[in-house]
Formats: sequence, C-alpha cells, structure tokens
Amino acid sequence: MRDANKHKDLILGRVKKNGCVLMLDFDGTLASIVANYRKAAISPKLRSVLASIAKQMPVAVISGRSLADIRNRVCVGGISYAGSHGIETFMARSRKSNSFIIPARTMSVFQRAKHKLAKVAARYPRVSIEDKGMSYAVHYRSLSPNQVVSFVNEAREIIAENHRDGVSAINDLYTFDIMPNISRTKGHCAREMFRALRKHNAAIPVYIGDGLTDENAFRMLHGGITIRVGKMPSSAARYYFKSRIDVDKFLRSLQMFTAPKTR
Repeated sequence: MRDANKHKDLILGRVKKNGCVLMLDFDGTLASIVANYRKAAISPKLRSVLASIAKQMPVAVISGRSLADIRNRVCVGGISYAGSHGIETFMARSRKSNSFIIPARTMSVFQRAKHKLAKVAARYPRVSIEDKGMSYAVHYRSLSPNQVVSFVNEAREIIAENHRDGVSAINDLYTFDIMPNISRTKGHCAREMFRALRKHNAAIPVYIGDGLTDENAFRMLHGGITIRVGKMPSSAARYYFKSRIDVDKFLRSLQMFTAPKTR
C-alpha cells in the first residue's frame, strides 16, 4: 500500500485528466466511528464540500446503513446513495430507488436468524441493535473484553446454523452484521454505480472506505484509485490514509482542484 498523501498530486492528476466517479463509505470514512451508532454525523463544512464536488463529478455514498438512514445523515442533493451494503440504491440522475430482489426462502431464513440473534443480544444489556430491514446489526463496542468473546462466539453459532440456507455475516469494527446470503456485495454495487454514473468511458473510479466490506469494492475496482482509511498490509486498496481526518483534507483538495477556474 502507498501513502495517499504522498501521492496526492498523482491521484488528483489522474482525476483531472480522466474524470472520475467518487464513491465513499460513511462510518469511519465521512463520519468518525462513535460508541453510539445513532450519533454518527458529518460536519456542516464537509457536507458543503461534498455538495461542491457533486457539481463537478458524480458522487455516491455506499454504506452498510439503510438507504433511508444514509440519505438522511449525508443529506446532500445531487449525489447517489447505496444502503444495506449495496442491496438498496438511489440514483441521482433518475431520482429512483431500487432494491435488489431477495428470494422469499432466503428472507425467511434471514428473519429466523435475526430473531435468534436478538435473543442472544438481549442477554447483553450494553449491546445496541440496528434493524436496517435488509440487514441486521448488533453493536457491541461497549462490552467488556470477556463479554465480547462470549457474544461473538454465540453470534457465530447462529450464523453457522443458518449460513447454508441463506444468511451471511460481517464482524467488523465491533459490529456483528447479518444479511441475506446473496451474490451481491459493496463491490458489485460500486462497480454498477460507477458504470451507470460515469460521464464517459475514460473516467476512473475513486473509492474510499475503511472496513472489511469495502475490501470487496477495492478488489472489484482494480485499476481505479482505491484508498483505505487506516493502513492494512493485507488490504486490496492501492493507497491508504493514516486517519479519517485525511479524508476531509483530500476532499477539500479535490474540491479546489476540480473547481472551474474563474477569470
């Protein structure tokens, strides 16, 4: 992995030359990771920067949160959104929302697993549940180390029981997230959105994220500009930022670099 800050001129030069579709994760990328997921937010200044960039190039926010939640939290017009790890999408050009069709049997198994996971979570008072419709997240950041081990083991047992029949899981950043087991990831969604939003064939994808689900996008967008927040040698991303604050700085640079020159 290469330090994106040390290669910023090269990255901005590629964007200027070819044009791009800018795709961003939310938690840990646009917003800081917080103990209470309900309090995650972006600053008014960053919201203004995103709105400005969206006037120059296509922008999409791709999140594990529900589509309604991520649209409300970012609240910038003119950009596209994807929620539930790419299962739900809203395209700015058509202003239409779509949801990936999930087989009824798979949904039934998912609902059963969700119910079992809720019963386990109820035994841990400091755990918080986020029912996103198409996925179900249990946040356990506030548990003690011993409780973390116990909870994760119980949650994994539930997944093992239901994985073959239609449930997949992501355990990352102290959040255990289950969803219908379908052949669709953030990577598939990012690739589809890039192809739909790009203004011409020479445009390149620029994707910034910080979690395990973003690794799918890094792999799918090989050849584009992929940046992970936080250095991880095993990551498929080409570049990395040392911290989330570097994302804000990069976006401000992108805003200024791509803004039309005034006489």
